[in-house]
Order: sequence, then C-alpha cells, then structure tokens
Amino acid sequence: MRSALHALAAAAAALPLVSLPVRAGQIEEAKTGLNLFSYQERDGRIGVLSPTAWVQAPVARDLDFEARVTFDSVAGASPQYVSNEGGPVVHTLSSASIREWRKEGMFKATRWLGDDSLSLGADVSSEHDYLSQTLSTDAKFEFLNKNVTWAIGASVTGDAISFTGFPDIHQRRVTRGVFTGITQILSPTDILQSNLAFTNGRGYFDDHYEYTVSFLGRRVFLDRDRRPDARHSLSWLTRWKHYVPALGAALGLDYRYYQDSWGIRSHMSELSWHQPLSTTWSARPVVRYYTQSAASFYSTTVASSSGVSSSDTRLAAFGTLTLAFNLSARLGDRDTFEIGAGRYVQRSSWRFGSGSPDLPRFDASYAMLGWTRTF
Repeated sequence: MRSALHALAAAAAALPLVSLPVRAGQIEEAKTGLNLFSYQERDGRIGVLSPTAWVQAPVARDLDFEARVTFDSVAGASPQYVSNEGGPVVHTLSSASIREWRKEGMFKATRWLGDDSLSLGADVSSEHDYLSQTLSTDAKFEFLNKNVTWAIGASVTGDAISFTGFPDIHQRRVTRGVFTGITQILSPTDILQSNLAFTNGRGYFDDHYEYTVSFLGRRVFLDRDRRPDARHSLSWLTRWKHYVPALGAALGLDYRYYQDSWGIRSHMSELSWHQPLSTTWSARPVVRYYTQSAASFYSTTVASSSGVSSSDTRLAAFGTLTLAFNLSARLGDRDTFEIGAGRYVQRSSWRFGSGSPDLPRFDASYAMLGWTRTF
C-alpha cells in the first residue's frame, strides 16, 4: 500500500489543535506529555487513532534535548479508482478494508551560544511498505535586544516505497528543503512572524494503488496513477499575534501561500482566539479556510494509457472550512490537560474561483486529548 497513512499523519499534524509545546527560547525545566489524536472520515472511510509521547529537557547548561514517539493505526476504505462507465464520473472506494500501522520517532538536540542556537534533528517514520528518514538542522539568531529573531534551516528526506503484492518492486524519493524566517516584536502587545520555505523533491511520486477507468465511446482506457518525477514547492507563512490586555486574551491571524511545479496554488487563512476563562481554564476557538487550484495533470478521464495523469482528489481544485475548539486546564504547578475537537468540510464549490467538477463531498471530524507535566 502507498503511504496513505503517512499522508494522513501529515494532514493530522496540520490541524488547528494544540499539540506539542512551541519553544521560544532555551528550555528552563523538563516537560513530558501524552497526546491522543482521533480522526474519522464520514461514510465509513478512513479512521485514524494516534497516540504520541514526548519529552523535552535541558541536559546540560547550554544543551537541550527533545524526543517524540508516535504510533498510528489506520482502518477503513480508501478511494481506489475513478470511472465514467455509467456516464457521470464515480469515485469508488477500495473493496478491501485497510488496516495499517505507522511508527515514528523524532530526536532533536539544541546547542545554545548565548542567545543564539544551533539545532540538529532526525526523524524516522516506517510502515510495512514505506520508510521515511529525515535529517534537519536550523539556527536562530537574536538581534536588537531580542526584539528580532532570524531563523534559517535545511532538511533532507529519503523515502523508500514498496508495494503490497509486488515484493520485487521498490522505488525511492529524495526531498531537500530550506527555509528562513523573521520573528519581530512590534509592540508590547504585537508579534509578527514571516517564514519562507522551498522544497525540491525528485523520485517516485505515483500512487501505485489508484487508477482511472475511462469509457470513451467503444474504447476503454485503464490508466494507473502517473505523476512527474520531480516536485518543487514554495510556501510563505505569516502570523500575527495580538494581545488584548482588557480581556487577557490573544488574537491570532495566519496566512499561508503555496505553489508548486505541478500547478497547484493554494491560500490558507486562519483566525484564532485564546481566552483565559479562570486561573485554571482557557479556551481557544479556531476557524480556518483553505482553497487550492488543481494540478495541471489532474483529470477524471484519460484518452490514452500513457503520459502523466492522476484522478487523486487531493490534486483537485476545492475549498475547505475547518472549525475547532480547545479547552485547557492547568491543575497545580505541574500538570496541564487539554481536550479539543473539530470538523473539516471540503467542497468543490467552496474553492475561491471554480472547483473541479465531479468531486465528491468530503467530511471528517477529529478530537484530541493531551496531558503535560513539568518537572
């Protein structure tokens, strides 16, 4: 099986739920935690259950350590082929139930040089037919009395892909990435962050388990998913955080632009509000809108059995709306608990512009439980 689980895990990580803590400076005290993430698509499609354990701690005066372990379980039915045999295009689910497991481990060490830092990290994710290994490094530099932080980084990911039922077929992909970003304190109540990232991937991008069946008059074409052997992307993310002293709350506005060599252009806007309810409880509602154009080779019918073509709905033109709500409680000086839930809805007509025709409705819900202890 192609790494559907890997893709789902990446999508889950991007959902607007609080997960691992974000560190702005050197770790002053050790923390550990457990997260449980649940994701379920409608109509009996894919369901994911993902527990995560993590730890971060100072191990020396100028050295920090972070680690994370995740185990994902996926079950359900996934889209397998697209056909226009009866006239209208139909997206058909796999007749077999999928059950997959993914294991991921991450390690990161950070050396502090005064207010500046240098980090090295490694990440390994494995399934029975997929192995992904990443090495990364980043550096952060403080300027103007710590009012400005400049970050740069690079990573390289190697993926090894095999196929169920085809033990002699093995494919590889290598993706290299770089990023740079600036975080600036604008005022006592405002912080602005802007990041620019570029990736260059080469190798095998096809989905071996998906194909398109096209009935064109008396001719029938069966075409397996074929994609370019290179994918380059550019993304720009800007975040603004504003503190509202009268309410003790914080407003967040995020915008991300993305484009790649496959012809996909996307825009994401997110609005969040962090509101303390008491000395113990706080709430965080989130609204996110996303829109993307289709890949240049996306098509639900093919006129030949050669060339680049894919009917994967993730490459179509559509818009999405995500609503999420988090509650967190700080109990004593050591323990924090979180609970969150959200709804993800995707429609072709919600794209800013026009969406891909014949795209099926897609709905999913998710929930998260989290616990953090400080030592």
